[in-house]
Amino acid sequence: MIKQHFSPIIWAIIGLHLVWAAGLWYEPSTSGVTGLATIVRMAGGTAAAELVLLVASITAAIGLLLLHGSARVWSVIPQQILLVLSASGAVHAMINASFADGTLRPRWFLVVDQMPLTLIAVTHVVVVVRLAIFLTNPR
Repeated sequence: MIKQHFSPIIWAIIGLHLVWAAGLWYEPSTSGVTGLATIVRMAGGTAAAELVLLVASITAAIGLLLLHGSARVWSVIPQQILLVLSASGAVHAMINASFADGTLRPRWFLVVDQMPLTLIAVTHVVVVVRLAIFLTNPR
């Protein structure tokens, strides 16, 4: 049986969000990256976005390692919110045929480029729902 704290997509997103926070810290121009731009805008700036990304990552990791039941599920909700914000920015870029920094590209270029971020957000939702069902309805 797989241990309950083994959720590869959640661990991968913890890593992604930590890399994004580090990127914002070391190179503020990364705030124009399509996956980050919406988070930075909603957080109110680069420093706030760094903090939000760090807190979401730490909360998810603590939840997977130390919490049980519905508390574990709630611990990954901030991560999910950030992914939905990122995916919304990706969808916006696809519709407008322009990256968050204003660079214009053909629409299908953007669809191909940004679809992974959108699919990761959808996959994460499925994992969180399954985790909620598994953890709150023990057999």
